[in-house]
Amino acid sequence: TKYSDLVEKESLRLSTSFKSGKTRDYGWRKAQLQGLQRFLKKNLAQISECLRLDLGRCEFEVQGLEIMVIENDIKNALDNLATWMEPTYTPSQALMAPTISEYRYEPYGVCLLLAPFNYPVELTISPLVGIIAAGNCCLIKPSELTSNVASLLEKELPKYLDRDCFSVLCGGVELSTAVLANRWDHIFFTGSTRVGKIVLKAAAEHLTPCVLELGGKSPTIIDASATDLMLCARRIMWGKMANAGQTCISP
Repeated sequence: TKYSDLVEKESLRLSTSFKSGKTRDYGWRKAQLQGLQRFLKKNLAQISECLRLDLGRCEFEVQGLEIMVIENDIKNALDNLATWMEPTYTPSQALMAPTISEYRYEPYGVCLLLAPFNYPVELTISPLVGIIAAGNCCLIKPSELTSNVASLLEKELPKYLDRDCFSVLCGGVELSTAVLANRWDHIFFTGSTRVGKIVLKAAAEHLTPCVLELGGKSPTIIDASATDLMLCARRIMWGKMANAGQTCISP
């Protein structure tokens, strides 16, 4: 397809950057996470407008369902990054004495991040926080169903990150097909179970590990301890109707 050469080129570029070793540095990871903070701060008005155009989001939902969640994820990563990067020591077998054994947490390499339409900012940036904290490079594909958000991410997000290590590509099914045909070191996907099966099948061709966050059913149980049924009903309906019901764990 017309995207195949582009995807292969970007994948090779990101892989070369990863192999340089720069992503293993604490300072590099911290700088990228701080870049995400600046992206949110500098582009908040544009993010809000894009979410309004794509999803009809009001300002309350923009803040409560997207921005605040991302800010908390970034703060948590910055607060704990140094600890996460430290090796964990574990006892050695007596036969191996006087050796010292430890677990070292190594980055995978180049990740593919496939973002959904229902939380197009949060479910792009929050997984990216973990990708960065673990020392990986990443190719990001926003959902084509939220075209305004996708265009904003493609234009603005790379300005705040190491361009040698991160790439944003926008497109539809043809691009998705091209990226899934390529080999990655890890894949993050949020979306439907139907598409999740396609992603996992493509990943299996290369034995690529995946994180799949799929939609499902979330039954709500009201037991005998509930004393205010009207309050229960209000809370259930808030959870169901928030984001027009487009939440994987909606009641």
